[in-house]
Amino acid sequence: MALDSHILTILEPSIKLDEMKAPNAGEGATGDNFSGLGGGGEVPHVRINDYMFTLTDIQAFNLNLNGRYPELTMKITDEQDSFTVDRFPRDGDLLNLRIELDEAGTYKDIRMDFNILEFRGIPTSPNEKSKGKSMYSVRAIAKIPGMYTDECKSYGENTSLEHVKAIATDLKLGVATNIGGTDDAMRRFCAYQTKLETLANTVLHSYITDDAFQTYSIDPYYYINFVNLQKIFNAPDDVDIHEAIANSNLGDQGGEPKTGKGSKEVQLILTNNHLTAGFNTHIAKHALVNNSTKIALENGYKRKMQYFDVDDNEFDLVEFDVESLTSDNIKDIEEPLKGRRNSEVDEYNTHIKQKYVGIQNDNTHLNYNFAAINNIQNMVELDKLYLEVELAQLNPAIYRYMKVPVAIYNYGQINNAVAVDHNKKAREGDFKPQTDEITKDGGDNENDNNADTTFTLDEFLTAHYIVMGIQYKYSPLTGYTQVLKLARREWPARLNNM
Repeated sequence: MALDSHILTILEPSIKLDEMKAPNAGEGATGDNFSGLGGGGEVPHVRINDYMFTLTDIQAFNLNLNGRYPELTMKITDEQDSFTVDRFPRDGDLLNLRIELDEAGTYKDIRMDFNILEFRGIPTSPNEKSKGKSMYSVRAIAKIPGMYTDECKSYGENTSLEHVKAIATDLKLGVATNIGGTDDAMRRFCAYQTKLETLANTVLHSYITDDAFQTYSIDPYYYINFVNLQKIFNAPDDVDIHEAIANSNLGDQGGEPKTGKGSKEVQLILTNNHLTAGFNTHIAKHALVNNSTKIALENGYKRKMQYFDVDDNEFDLVEFDVESLTSDNIKDIEEPLKGRRNSEVDEYNTHIKQKYVGIQNDNTHLNYNFAAINNIQNMVELDKLYLEVELAQLNPAIYRYMKVPVAIYNYGQINNAVAVDHNKKAREGDFKPQTDEITKDGGDNENDNNADTTFTLDEFLTAHYIVMGIQYKYSPLTGYTQVLKLARREWPARLNNM
């Protein structure tokens, strides 16, 4: 079966985690050595040195999946004064975590062990300490045995995909990918460096074709996700079906999602539409982040790459331009972020960076140097302009590198007036935004000609995005929230530039 944009498992993890049980509680039915605490997922279950933090202990929590591997930060209150002496974390002590995403078992819960990088006491007075108000901040990273151990090992000659699998096997991790094969066979070594460095270097220099670029990360289920992002950008703009849970917290989920309390089979469209409030597809907050000029200044719109090719003891200087790719399915009104339109200076063709990458010989695959520059140039492009959204509750159907539709609406008379005017001008110029696959209103929104209506579709932000980062957050005031970093490579052009 040919791989598509979906990330498929090709190797299962074999890593062993600490047994995590709650004392004097009935054994859970999920078979993962965890006894239920009765709340069913309304708070992260965190344990350090056999102390299980209670509902009132955790003041702030963030499981950050934006980087290469999961990281965790917390602020906790030690009401029982448990960490004064004996239980205070020391070298080698772990933090055990469980986040119950779905009591019915449709979605796999998050269960991880973390190395504690920092367990810092927040200064408190003797009076505060006597009242159980000792505070600590915690910073931790996923515990993957051997990930930071320097080692010397040869992985023989094979492709990057096979070597990623070999490294994963050494680390007892799984592999999930949308890559059927890579064209980059060579001998690779872990030369007195960490397996994490070897993995990063293998992916950096991985090559499929000139029209592809790759990245990787380790997810909270201990899989290395090795993905061809160009394939995901070029995938059809489909809308998936999922089980949306309509609850204020996950503890009310009840039975099987299709028949359980508050669950509903709906299209997986993230939206701030007020009619979705209470469902885990509802966007409570959103913000657009622009780093485009900063990234362009640092990386250029192209890189002139140079290297010496050693062939029959002759050194030939090879040079050519490398620039970021565009999507095959780019729409008429959209354009990539490649310089200012109608400028007196042609920045796109003149703002070019130079990169000399050394010598290439037959010890590496043919596109070894090109692949690294190509992967870097395409990845930084995704940070130029991105959308950050916050869901009011957890949505376990969303995973990193997923292509997901987003529908944003403007509320209020002033916002509506601006959106309606823009939509009207776009249609007059025959640039009807293609949003029909995301919302039934699409380009024929009944509010387009009436600025006094309650809400109007924002046709600049409404589109399909790639999930490039996920954060699971918790606080006693808001409960769980989920923050997504959503990347989009092509954006609607300004109408006066069309």
